Amino acid sequence: MKVMRVLFLMMALLASHALFAENAMLINSSPYFNAKVKWLTLGLNETAAINSSIVQASEAATYKRRWLTFRKLHQYAGLGAITLATAAILSPKPEDEDEYGNEVITNPESGLHHALAEGATAMAVLASATGLVFHLKDLNFASGFYKDPDNWHALLGALGTAGFVIATGLAGAEPHAVYGIAGYTSMLVAIKIVW
Repeated sequence: MKVMRVLFLMMALLASHALFAENAMLINSSPYFNAKVKWLTLGLNETAAINSSIVQASEAATYKRRWLTFRKLHQYAGLGAITLATAAILSPKPEDEDEYGNEVITNPESGLHHALAEGATAMAVLASATGLVFHLKDLNFASGFYKDPDNWHALLGALGTAGFVIATGLAGAEPHAVYGIAGYTSMLVAIKIVW
């Protein structure tokens, strides 16, 4: 029984030495050691390959793609701004006249058009803020401002946000549509540049 324990301990020592060797050259440097435990190293290499494939499979199984990251927040806010702005453009605006031609005084800050415009403005501000905070390092001024598409994306996105803010602030005034359309176009081009 003691002989079995000694043999088991020796095998465990050899196996641990082969497993924890920091360099494969240590095993291959001694012909005596290599000849005596060739069967052991072959078995260990197969075991290591199997274990690495098991670890890779388990990592792939446990890795979950997060549905919301800072990058995705910036992306979704920009797309949400464009979506809400499109809906605001297509929504009915408050009328100045009724069907009989009589002047109607309406509150320009009420209605679906204004609510969608405010939502688009909020999303554009969120997209600009998250872009500034999380993608500031992507801006490259060394090779010239106009050569890097990220610089164009940031500039046009900021101009689009400014257009949305001005258009929403001038709600009901005559030139607010010009600012809204300019902001919308700028935001669309900014998104198209990075896609």
